Amino acid sequence: MSKTDAPALKKLQSELKKSKEMEKRLNASLQEKEILLKEIHHRVKNNLQIISSLISLQSQYVQDQKMLTIFRDSESRIRSIALIHENLYQSQNLKKIEMREYISNLTEELFYSYGQDAEKIKMDAEIDDIEMSIEAAIPCGLIITELISNCLKHAFPLETAGFIQIELKKEIDNLFVLKIQDNGVGFPKNIDLNLIHSLGLKLVKSLSKQLKGQLQMTSPIFNKKGSEFKITFSE
Repeated sequence: MSKTDAPALKKLQSELKKSKEMEKRLNASLQEKEILLKEIHHRVKNNLQIISSLISLQSQYVQDQKMLTIFRDSESRIRSIALIHENLYQSQNLKKIEMREYISNLTEELFYSYGQDAEKIKMDAEIDDIEMSIEAAIPCGLIITELISNCLKHAFPLETAGFIQIELKKEIDNLFVLKIQDNGVGFPKNIDLNLIHSLGLKLVKSLSKQLKGQLQMTSPIFNKKGSEFKITFSE
């Protein structure tokens, strides 16, 4: 190596050293941000669970059945959001929700909340291997909560046995299709979805619009029994 090359080599070595130090600082900063985000999701989940528990405790002093149903529905909605933050806290990916596990946990919570026997009312879930952003997963989870809750409350009166099926499929052009159907008592024939004024279905319609999705309801389906809700949306 000539003497004229020595200063250039030293400069190159110095720049490489600075580059490695910068890379270390960036990696450390990213790790700190990931830890902070995880902690935020953890605290949000804890706070939502506290609210859910308070509602559950308060509901024990409610005698009116209609008010008790309102308390229970509110608790289910809060827990569906809390599950999102719990999944993000436990996940390596802080931007996406793994929907198969989330929906499985969510439906299990709903069956427990409404005191339904999983042996009597069968649940079948066909969920593609899908990850969604939190912006899409929350309204999607709330829609599932409302429709499954509605099935558990109204579709199978007098403790009759039944069947609920939930599907979430990814179609071409990044379209998602969420379908929830049951073989319960169903809605009256030829009913207009816009004429149903229950809070749960109003929320489903509002959340479908939030997803910029198309909501369809058909009834009956299984042997002229039950109902089916279908929401087609893109993330």
